Amino acid sequence: MKSRGLLLFSFVLSVVLIGLVVFYDVVPLSVGLILFILLVISHGLLFYRLYALLHDIERVNETLESIASGVRGMRIYTSSQKTKLLNANVNRLAKQMEKMAMKNLEDEMMIGLLTGYITSPIIYVDIDGRIRYVNDQFIKKFQARVKKNDWYELISNKTVYRFIDEAFTKELSHSETIEVNNRYYYANAVTIKDFKERFAGILFIFTDVTELKRFEKMQREFLADASHELKTPLSVIKGATEILLDRPHDPETAREFLRMIHEENERMEKIVQDILLISKLESDINLNFQMFDVKRLIDDTVNEVKLQVKAKSQHLHVDVEEGLTLYGDEEQLKHALINLLVNAVNYTERGKNISIRAWSNAMHVYIEIKDQGIGISEEDLPHIFKRFYRVDKDRSRQTGGTGLGLSIVKSVVDAHGGQIAVKSKLHEGTTFTLVFERLPQQQKN
Repeated sequence: MKSRGLLLFSFVLSVVLIGLVVFYDVVPLSVGLILFILLVISHGLLFYRLYALLHDIERVNETLESIASGVRGMRIYTSSQKTKLLNANVNRLAKQMEKMAMKNLEDEMMIGLLTGYITSPIIYVDIDGRIRYVNDQFIKKFQARVKKNDWYELISNKTVYRFIDEAFTKELSHSETIEVNNRYYYANAVTIKDFKERFAGILFIFTDVTELKRFEKMQREFLADASHELKTPLSVIKGATEILLDRPHDPETAREFLRMIHEENERMEKIVQDILLISKLESDINLNFQMFDVKRLIDDTVNEVKLQVKAKSQHLHVDVEEGLTLYGDEEQLKHALINLLVNAVNYTERGKNISIRAWSNAMHVYIEIKDQGIGISEEDLPHIFKRFYRVDKDRSRQTGGTGLGLSIVKSVVDAHGGQIAVKSKLHEGTTFTLVFERLPQQQKN
């Protein structure tokens, strides 16, 4: 508009000057008319070119405003050769910005895809305290009703909010273990800096360590129980050796104390062997998986306990489906079945019945050991597979039990991907049923 005003002012001034020159007879009237006509033509051309140029500039400006507001596909095309280079640069800028926007969108999608498969809750808070990224795991596990661009103060879980707020306030990386909804998380705050090493925000990652905590607790309990179990035989051995060393004893007395030392030493050795076996089973070390005949397994197991069965005048019944096979570690399964049969013999009175049978259907193989023993109370049933747990402590010690037998059975079954079920009634007996896949996943593959 300013350029148009100047051009109009120039035209009026020129007309006034021509009029004055003609009026004072400086030039003839004909010359003045010619000058006026030339003035009109020249200013008309200038006005036309100026109008076209300004129109093109306005179109460029409108295009730039659209590009700046995020409108895609905006391009400018004008007929003027003067603005051709400007048009090309504007269109090149539009394409470059569209590429950058598309790249940012692809990056966001890729981050979403990658973090979508990460089970850990993740959230990123920028320097202003706004949430710039939050994955689904964070929203689900912490019941957080927040989204991108929300303030982090909207996080409702007090424990999570306290950790984020503390890290954001101090602008420092730190970590700690927090408890949220009865689960434990290793919370890690990582400060993010820009290219000038200035604070830009904090990335928070919450790793679920509940199972690790549970394992650590089990490990502590196991070490405490093992120490307690080893303490008794060690005390007996120490007491017996002190008595023997205190003064001379007759051969019979000395032999009795040496027998005690020998028995307690064997008991300790059995406890250590059982602990090592459990450790081996739980780490899947050197387990020899192959197809084997179930009837052979059960016959070998029965041969191991037949003398104990005979000594108590018990009746052992065996019933195995013909041609039944199973994929697994035969030696470890034999160890588990021996533990179950020995328990059945020890906790069943003289002359009573014990049975072991095996059968299958299209999907599973079943092995069942049933006795007519003293049974297990409902209060004890949930705990029988715990390490060092004994239903009848006096009888267990008398029979040389370590309290690890059923724990070993459970570990063997778990190592084979199987299940174990127990039914029992006091003074009537107990039934253990082991269930295995007929063709486990590792063999299918």
